[in-house]
Amino acid sequence: SMFFGTALAIDGGPATAFLLRVGYSKAFGARMLRQEVDRQFNSASLPWALSGRAPECGVFRHDPAGGRLVLE
Repeated sequence: SMFFGTALAIDGGPATAFLLRVGYSKAFGARMLRQEVDRQFNSASLPWALSGRAPECGVFRHDPAGGRLVLE
């Protein structure tokens, strides 16, 4: 995926574990996970899109203090 010409990556282990923890539901299964993944990635990308600047590292990471994904 490209963001202002910058390749993006995800900090696999912690970020994936976080997304599975907050998004998985026994009742709704993958549907809830997909919605949460969309929400988290959009929320992390929005400040950069609004500022018109590219992220320094281009890596999505889990922010334990904020309980969300961030794009650095």
